[in-house]
Amino acid sequence: MGARDGESGKKGDSRRNGGNQPVPDSNASNYGESAENRYQGLLEATLAGGLAWILGVFITFVTARSTIRDDLRTEIIESVTGDSLTTELVIWTYFNAHTVPTSFPQEGVFRLAQANQNVVLDGTDWEPLLLIVPPLVIAVAGFVVARREARRVDGASLGDHIATGGVVTVGYLVVTITAMTVGTVTVGDAIVRPDPTEAIVRAGLVYPLLFGGIGGALAWLLE
Repeated sequence: MGARDGESGKKGDSRRNGGNQPVPDSNASNYGESAENRYQGLLEATLAGGLAWILGVFITFVTARSTIRDDLRTEIIESVTGDSLTTELVIWTYFNAHTVPTSFPQEGVFRLAQANQNVVLDGTDWEPLLLIVPPLVIAVAGFVVARREARRVDGASLGDHIATGGVVTVGYLVVTITAMTVGTVTVGDAIVRPDPTEAIVRAGLVYPLLFGGIGGALAWLLE
């Protein structure tokens, strides 16, 4: 064999482990692990965002159900539709806690009603305290997912934590749109529901981006 053959043999051996098995490509392995971590983090953040919405509306139901049942709107709408609308009214109230009003058409039985109503902002007793529920549950979700992501990724910066916390927006937006659909009540040709534009923009995007990011920042500060 010539020198070239010898060099070729050495190169071949250098790519083998013990002359039999290929040497693992560490870069490819790290990339695979990184991609898996990213997908896992995205899934966890999405689930956390959805769960934050559900927790927030549950807290609203537990704390405000008696007030909701005594609300004049409840009596009027349920008498017109003939249905119990507790679920829809709780959803409206939780949207109100995001400062998103409930829109009433100015026609039929609703002619004398205010076009945009917010029982949380207009409350006289403890109702305005519900304003802290959405920021609180979203910030907790952002904190948890940022904390978990930081354990998987070494050297995560403040910006990384904020961005990770903000990813809860994905799940929160999905549930926001779903809840807006569930919370739509049709009375004849009239439609009563949370204001669609404000619900999507403010409740579905601005709140989770802002407070999810704050939760992520808190996770970084408390490391």
